[in-house]
Amino acid sequence: MGATRETSPTIMNALGVAKPTTELTATLKLRRREALTPFKPQAWLSALKRAGLIDRYPSIPRGLVHGFNISFPTLWVSFTPLNSPTLNKYAAKFATIVQHEFDKGRYIGPFSSLQLQALIGPFQSSPLSLVPKPHKPNIFRLVQNFSFPHQPLLEVASINSFLNSDDFLCTWGTFVAFSLLVWGLPPGLQGAVRDVAEAYRNVPLHPSQWPGMVVRLSNTSDLYALDPQACFGVSPNTGLYGHIADAGVDIMRLRGIGPVSKWVDDHTFIRILKKHLESYNEYCHKCRARIIKSGGKHQTGRRIWYGGNTLENQVIEEFDEDMEFDLKALSLEESKYTYNIETIDEISRELGIPWEVSKDQLWSSIIKFTGFLWDLENKTVTIDDSKQQKYILAINEWKNRETHTLKDLQKLYGKLLHASLVLRPGRAYLTNLEKMLGTF
Repeated sequence: MGATRETSPTIMNALGVAKPTTELTATLKLRRREALTPFKPQAWLSALKRAGLIDRYPSIPRGLVHGFNISFPTLWVSFTPLNSPTLNKYAAKFATIVQHEFDKGRYIGPFSSLQLQALIGPFQSSPLSLVPKPHKPNIFRLVQNFSFPHQPLLEVASINSFLNSDDFLCTWGTFVAFSLLVWGLPPGLQGAVRDVAEAYRNVPLHPSQWPGMVVRLSNTSDLYALDPQACFGVSPNTGLYGHIADAGVDIMRLRGIGPVSKWVDDHTFIRILKKHLESYNEYCHKCRARIIKSGGKHQTGRRIWYGGNTLENQVIEEFDEDMEFDLKALSLEESKYTYNIETIDEISRELGIPWEVSKDQLWSSIIKFTGFLWDLENKTVTIDDSKQQKYILAINEWKNRETHTLKDLQKLYGKLLHASLVLRPGRAYLTNLEKMLGTF
């Protein structure tokens, strides 16, 4: 790191491999036998069986033990494209991130290319870059470009070109689905929002997938790490993690916790007053009847959802669960609410679900979820002040430039499209940006 940058990627045939070290061989053998994850496979198997959910989630217990297969094929040549120059520019930050991954046991190595090929066969790395997080000084996100090369080169194509994200399905709480959920809630409720810590990184991949999950540690040295965990950027991993999260949420629902909605690793838990428990369960029974009548489960791309009636504005009711499980009064008698944070934590400890406690939003009628402020009691949704300022700044920056790249356009359009979910009339003002996208 820090030396002169090479000018072309390296393609190596899997010949003349060197004998690997005993220590690295032993580490890989151990990881092949037992995947690395905080999730507790036996507990998940027992919980899914008790809940009658094992047929809905048959791959999870075995995947947590041996790793999940995302259908990456066998490689015949190794391909190690250069990383971004940003790794030289922010070398100390990159070194800290890499050391963190080694300390957590998620990276295995370092290997030379010959050592790694001897252990796993031909492999492929994807270019790394460091991107500053907006409005967070000195904080960087490590990004791995699994869509590189964007055009196939000889015998080489990108990791994502081999994979189909639609094979890995899950639910998530869209704006429409969460709005409908909030609309049906009884008065006096409270919500809590919790993030799963390092969500994707908790998910192990099967050894057959490892050749596509290699990290090039330097542009100038023959050093590589194997990353046998799911990571952001591989197209199926959102659905893969989401499927596991669906199972965890369903286990909680079966035990009486809810309503629960999630968006990737963000989970919103809503608790109601015990005095409304019976009437709210009756409301949910009616929703379930509409779901069954309308055909039950639907699939749009990689999203699973449940449809109900067609509303007056011709929008179909959207639910992110099938309303199969009744809520229960799980807290102590003196508590007026149906459950508390300890109820969630008890199940989480059993399954090994790690929450990022520093990000907890605990029990309020106003919560921040999917980038909006939701007033659960008054049934309103707004864009919080910091997001408003961020969007206004983006508009002003756009107006002050004479030319714009496709990336500039995509970033601004994404922000304003998100805002138009709340500022409905604003949707009509995005048409020129959409025309510009078509031009690009």
